[in-house]
Order: sequence, then structure tokens, then C-alpha cells
Amino acid sequence: MKPSDDQLRIACKPLAEYIEEYVANMVSRELKPETIRKISPMLRRLCDECGWSKIADLSAPDYESWRRDVRLSPKSKNHHLNTVSAFSNWLIGNGWMETNPFKFVRPARVEGNETRPRRPISIDEIDRLIQFCPCPNRRMIYKLSFATGARESEMKAFRWSDVGLDSKDPTITYRKGETKNTKPERNPIPHWLAEALREFNLLKRSRMMLC
Repeated sequence: MKPSDDQLRIACKPLAEYIEEYVANMVSRELKPETIRKISPMLRRLCDECGWSKIADLSAPDYESWRRDVRLSPKSKNHHLNTVSAFSNWLIGNGWMETNPFKFVRPARVEGNETRPRRPISIDEIDRLIQFCPCPNRRMIYKLSFATGARESEMKAFRWSDVGLDSKDPTITYRKGETKNTKPERNPIPHWLAEALREFNLLKRSRMMLC
């Protein structure tokens, strides 16, 4: 059966244009900017290095060959796999692809294959880092980071209006859209951190600033 004009248009349209539409869709859905910034480079790298220019070119064997030869950590390889698989699902959802060619590709094993061995930072190391850091602002950020476990994006979103220091149980509020579940969260903070925040007079500032 002769393909329709619409099928021909879909088949001939450059994959790069679909990627642009995919990124625009994520922007319209108000996904986190730091997440969106990573998507296009990963997809474009796969397209360039696997030789994909059209939807029909997307191929699990091509990805497997690329993964075998590329010099990236297993974790980074899995990020690329998850990204191209999610992109394929989006193409399917729009009726531009029938099946996800990466559905049955197993992720690379991360445990035991880390690029750098990881271990928790010790209390003594934290104390030395804070003690010898010359910048008061940065020292305060280290204290806040170590005490709360907040991620970088959460730290950047903090405002002093989010910090509750007046009650006997001090808290800090994580803003909507900055947490992993995108919901606001109010968490307790240690009294020593609350006292450090008071001493630093953080309520006079609108946000944390790095040196």
C-alpha cells in the first residue's frame, strides 16, 4: 500500500526537529530547567554518534554499539538510555512511532563500576571544611547544605522568608517545584543551625549568595 502524505512527512522530517518539539513540550509542561537543559545535548549526541537522522533510524543495536565504545560512566550511559527511551515514548504518544525500540535494552550495571569510589564525608572533614573556608557566606551555605541535605537547585531556591526561626522548633520550607515530588515541604532544622542563621543575620538577605 502506498504511504499517505502524512506518513511520508513523518518519515522524512529530520529527527533534530522532533527533538526541538520535544524540548518545547517539556518547557510548556514547566519541567525543571536544569532537567530540560540536559535533554537536548544527550539526544543530539546520540543522533550524531549513532548516525540517526530520521525516526526510522532509532535503533537499539546502534545504541548498544555506541554504549560499548563510548567513554562514559555507566550512570551517564543509563541517563542517555532513559532520555532516548522517554523521547521515543513521546513520539509514540503523538502517533509518530509505533513501538519503542529501546524498551527491552537493559541498563548498564552501576554498582561496582563507579568512575570514582564514593564514601560519606566524615564529621571531621565537614568541620575542617567550614573552619578553613575563608568566605562567611560560603561557610553558611556549607552548614545549611550539610544540616538539611538539600540539593543544589533547592539551595538556590531558598529565601529567608522560608526559614522559621521564631518557634522552639525551627524549620525551613522547600518551595513548590524545587523538590523531587514538586510539592512544598516544611522540614525541621537543628537548633545549632537556627542559631547560626540568626547570628549570620540571614533575614536581612533575600537569598543566599555565593562568594
